[in-house]
Amino acid sequence: MIKIKHTFIAYLLINLLSACGGGSGNSGSGGGSNTGGEGGGSNGQYDLTEYLFDKSLNVTSATKSYPVAIYAKSTGDLSIRYTDKFEKTFDDTIYWTTDDVPSSTFVVTATTIEETVHSAEDSPRTLKRFADVGTKYMDANADSGFFGIQNARCTVIKHHDSIDLGTLTGTFTLVSGVYSDVLEINCVTGFVINNEVAEHTNLTHYFVRDIGLVFSEGTLILFDEVYMVSEI
Repeated sequence: MIKIKHTFIAYLLINLLSACGGGSGNSGSGGGSNTGGEGGGSNGQYDLTEYLFDKSLNVTSATKSYPVAIYAKSTGDLSIRYTDKFEKTFDDTIYWTTDDVPSSTFVVTATTIEETVHSAEDSPRTLKRFADVGTKYMDANADSGFFGIQNARCTVIKHHDSIDLGTLTGTFTLVSGVYSDVLEINCVTGFVINNEVAEHTNLTHYFVRDIGLVFSEGTLILFDEVYMVSEI
């Protein structure tokens, strides 16, 4: 029963969150298009593939799995834990599942990351591969079936030479580790209603070069204010 409950919640999360390789999208009005946002391009300073995915996935057939824990920001209590898995299936392709439920497939090209969102009726969307601070590298809609059309927008907010994750959870000791070369990215996801976006999730993510997503914090649909820790 617990496994079924957790799998169902994980399914809801990937269906309602899909963006940024494990946690989700930026705010604003308008439906958006299935393309990357302004700025960046092939001349952007940061190659997002180096931050979104662990370097072990440079090798075809390699896999990377780790638990993700969600904690309530108000109490520090654990809300749920699930497992993300990434697999390099072809030279240019990475397949992502959450608790063995298909989430997305990413195909890396010379200038883009082409995502097929399996948790949203196999909706396609394009992310810019190269970005600078300030680049909105994704602004896209996806059809989540029962949950309707959702818009996700992600923007690179800041580059950190190093960051101590232990300083990000207030009085709670939920995560530790000092990491170098970190991109701080804001993603907001919302339901598209009458061509307007009703925000339901607003998360700030920390992606470490050659490691991937290590920490997120913000507002998460179904859970309110949270910390999300990738237990790598």
